Amino acid sequence: MRPLKYLPWGPLCQVAGLATVAVGLIERLLISSLNQFNLLALLTSVFLLLEALQFGLGFGTGALGVIILERWFSRLSVNASVLWALVGCLVLTLWVKTLLPFIWVIGLDQLSIVGTLLGVFWQGRRHWRR
Repeated sequence: MRPLKYLPWGPLCQVAGLATVAVGLIERLLISSLNQFNLLALLTSVFLLLEALQFGLGFGTGALGVIILERWFSRLSVNASVLWALVGCLVLTLWVKTLLPFIWVIGLDQLSIVGTLLGVFWQGRRHWRR
C-alpha cells in the first residue's frame, strides 16, 4: 500500500477529468446528431450497435487519457503502475459522469470499464515494461 501514496494522483485526476469531458462532448455531439436524423431509435432497437458505441467511447476515453498524459504531463515517468492508477482515475470520473444523467447518455457499466482498460493499455503499451 505504501507505493500507492507516491503515485502522481493530482496530474492523473486532471488527465482523467480532461479525457472524460472531451469524450463526453464527443458523445453529446454524436447523440445529438443521431437524434437529428432519428437514428437513435434505430440504434436502441439494434442493441449490439449501442453496446459497440459504449465500448468505443470507453476505449476512446482510455486512449485519450494516455495521449494527454504523454503530451501534457511529459515530465511524469509513465510505467505500468501509473497506467493502472490512470485506469482507476478514469473509472472514477466515468462514475461521477453517471451521477449527471441529464447531461451524459452513456453510463458506467462493464463494457465501458473494459473499453477504458483496453484503451489505456493499448495506447500505453510501450510503457508496460518500465
